[in-house]
Amino acid sequence: MEGTQPLRRRPHTMQYLLKATVALVVLVPLAARAEGQTYLGPIPYTSAADRPAGFLAGSFVLEDFEDSSLDFGLRSANGLPIGPGTNTDSVDADDGSVDGFGRNGHSYFSTGEALIEFPAPVREAAVVWTDGPVGTRVEFEAFGPGMVSLGVHGPFQHANGSTLGQTDEDRMYGIQHAGGIVAIRLKSLDGNTTMELDHVQYESLGTSYCAANANSTTYPGIQTVVGSSVVAENELTLVASRLPDSSFGYFLASRTQGFVPNAGGSAGNLCLGGTVGRFTAQIFNTGMTGSAAVPVNLSAFPTPTGSVAVQPGETWHFQAWHRDSSGGSPTSNFTDAVSVAFS
Repeated sequence: MEGTQPLRRRPHTMQYLLKATVALVVLVPLAARAEGQTYLGPIPYTSAADRPAGFLAGSFVLEDFEDSSLDFGLRSANGLPIGPGTNTDSVDADDGSVDGFGRNGHSYFSTGEALIEFPAPVREAAVVWTDGPVGTRVEFEAFGPGMVSLGVHGPFQHANGSTLGQTDEDRMYGIQHAGGIVAIRLKSLDGNTTMELDHVQYESLGTSYCAANANSTTYPGIQTVVGSSVVAENELTLVASRLPDSSFGYFLASRTQGFVPNAGGSAGNLCLGGTVGRFTAQIFNTGMTGSAAVPVNLSAFPTPTGSVAVQPGETWHFQAWHRDSSGGSPTSNFTDAVSVAFS
């Protein structure tokens, strides 16, 4: 799945060969750690089919960086997508074949540590470590609400000592935590601590439908829904990504699917029908990330005739509208849509 920036030059990969340095290990007091978490891995990984049975078995999103950007509302302050290239170590299957090499795909390059934040708390998440310094030890850590550590998993040693894109060292690290996961972190403890990662994935809600037209990024916008489908829990976040930078927009909701091409003179498809509510009180701006995440209140969904409460047994459909430009002229567009059945 891929979940639009120009490719950026990768730092020289010979730095992987620097001598190891002493790693500083920070011990987290037990009182500050959340309980009830289950760590998975490191698991040899060549494609999404290598996830263990029952893990991310429902709806999920998978960021494979094949569009050279960080989508699905994910945030990371210290890395960049790279590839393809002789030294790129993407997940093996991302270039269309499992052949022991990841050179023809994309990955995410980071130095020191890679902290990936989710747009809202999730209960299951994973990432694949694909490359790092020779002989490095790898640590995986997850964080619950309030950035409370869920504990450090590792260190483990599985680096193959090569920087030429071989995938036999690639390992998946996963976490399950019913209390919520807000971020995950990978560290290469030794050498110059540079690393590559790929296939960031996390639990989502609903079923996608209705293909979007490409916007000015040259890619179609993506609608994602995160949180809980249990009405009583009232935890739902709508996420729009792969949109133009600094674009204004808002989310739409309806109990009815539909299809209206070029709705309102836009360049996209409205995938909702019937009574359509607009979350105009929560207008978003995508900033420099091309994405936006908006928590919504299930007891007060907007409709043209006033707010309504979502009821157990109902299915709602969500989509995002956003401003855009085409050939220098202003226009607008839509993401794809997602259906969520509530209980």
